[in-house]
Order: sequence, then C-alpha cells, then structure tokens
Amino acid sequence: VAADAALALLSRPELRADAAGALASMHRTDQLTRRQADRARQQLRRALSEVDTPAPPEIALLAAIGDDDDWNRIAGWVDHREAPIREAAARAWAGSDRSLKILAERAADPVIQPIVIAAAIRRGDDPWTLLALTPNRPEQDQAAAQWERALAAVAGRIDSGSVLKAADILINRNESVELLDAVYSANIDAFATAQQPPEGWVDVVLRRAALRMQMGNAALAAADYERLIPRNDALSRSQKDTRDRGLIEAYLLTGEDQNAIKTLLALLGNGNGGLRPNATDDPMVGSVIDAVDRHVKADRIDQAGALLDRLRDILGPSVSPVIANRMAPLRAQIERDKLAGRPGGS
Repeated sequence: VAADAALALLSRPELRADAAGALASMHRTDQLTRRQADRARQQLRRALSEVDTPAPPEIALLAAIGDDDDWNRIAGWVDHREAPIREAAARAWAGSDRSLKILAERAADPVIQPIVIAAAIRRGDDPWTLLALTPNRPEQDQAAAQWERALAAVAGRIDSGSVLKAADILINRNESVELLDAVYSANIDAFATAQQPPEGWVDVVLRRAALRMQMGNAALAAADYERLIPRNDALSRSQKDTRDRGLIEAYLLTGEDQNAIKTLLALLGNGNGGLRPNATDDPMVGSVIDAVDRHVKADRIDQAGALLDRLRDILGPSVSPVIANRMAPLRAQIERDKLAGRPGGS
C-alpha cells in the first residue's frame, strides 16, 4: 500500500523528490515488487525527460532500479553544474559495483573527492581507478591520509604492472617513500603465497627492496631480496642480477659478510670455477672494499681482515690495478691496527 501511494505521488512534480526517496528506501529493504519497480522506472524516466535538473532522491531511485541506459544518464550528472546533483550522482555511482574510474578522474572536485576515496578504500579493484586517483592528492591532511589509504587498498586488489605505473606517478610527483612502501607492500602481500604471481610482481618486490635500502633499512631490504631466491626459475637474468647485487649491498650493511661473499662469488663466477671476464672491475667488488673500510673505521679489525682476505681469495691474481690500489692501504691499516693492539672484534 505504501509503495502504491508513493508511486502515485511520483507523477506529481512538487512531491516527486519525496516519493522517489521513499521508493528508494523501500527498494533497499526489499519492499518493492518487480512490477512496482518497473512502474517506478517508467514513471521516473518520463518525469526526468521533462526536466534539466533532477533532485538527489530521484537520482538515488534511478540508480536503484535503472539499467545501463539510466546509468549513462547518471554518469552525465557527475559533471552537473550544481554540486548537490554531482554529489548525488557520485554517491549513486560509488554505491554501485561499477568501475570507480569515472569518479577517480574527478577526484580534484572537492564534492566528489571524499566520495571516491571512501569507495576506493571499500571496493576499488581496477587499475583505471588507481591510475586516475594517484595524481590527485587532497590538500587537507586528513583527506590526504585517506587518499594514501585508498591507494594502498586498491594496489592490493589489482595487477602488479599497474601498481608499477602508479608508483612511477608517485615518484614523479615526489610523494613520500613511506607511501611508496605502503603501495608496494599491499601488492606484494596480496600475491605473496601465489604459485604464479601476476606479471610485474617480482619487479614490485625489487622496487620495495631498493626503496628500503634508500630508507636505511638494509635488513628489510635483504628480506625482500631473499624472498625471491625460491622463485629463481621465474626470474629473468636481469631480475636475478638486480636481486643478487641488492643482496650483496644489504648483507654488507647488516654485517652478514659471509652471505655477501657467497652471493658475490655466484655473481662473478663463470660457472666453471673461475671468474667471468672483467669480474674484478664489477662495482660489487668496490662495495666489498667499502665494507672493509667501514669495519676498519669502526675498529672491527678482525672482520675487516677476514673480509679483505676472502675478497683477495676470490679475485686471485686477476685483481685489477685499480682494485689493488684500493686494497693495499686497507691491508696496511689493518696490520698497523693489529700491531697497535686495537680491538679485533665488533
């Protein structure tokens, strides 16, 4: 009875908005029959064809009972000149299961911005939404915090390749390393246990590892690089090289000299017990020498000597003059420190 009464009022312009609101509420609580919904849709379409500006409750009702043609009309209202109409259209769109891209592309609109951010946190699950939302950081701190939360939420539901594209946007806009870490982490965690993660996932892990090195957390970076070791067969030659070089740097910074040397030997080896051509000129050799220097300066003389000896064993007689000239003064300093009785251990 209430639904029939509201339907009767839907044809009266002065009462249409109230009737539409009541019918939308009835639809949400399953109080409209299919026949009543069909009748409401026909009446509402007819009424809206005669006006330029719908009322927000009319938009809500159309979203509840309309079809694709009606949603095309709602999409047009997202750009309406009047803010209440844009808001109603955006809320209807956000409450549907349709892609949020149309709203994300209008995230600079202060009316639409909070609606799309909240919707992205709740259900954003396509790359277009992430890529459209990423360049639109809100000015207010509280809204910006929610925007960051939205980016991470969507990154955890979409393919890794699109996350890399979004990260490039963030980097070009000088966004914080903490935000980048959160976006990378959401995607990594989403597929961490997958037998075949999406294309680009390995690169996301490598990017986060490098970022964490940049943030000064070599231990977490090493953990990222190490998680790719069991997936070795799925890595390209370039990805393996990036992983191993990153591992060496991270191990040296965390004092895991033996692991660093083991990884260095695998990196420089030719597979036949020797070294590949120009191995002694590899930048990683310089990184090991830098680690020896850090040990010396921190009075870890025994560690410095052991690491330098191991490096010399690996390089053998093929050590280049440049590297030899870097190693010689360090060896001399280590011997002087030992004679002077400086502490040997860390």
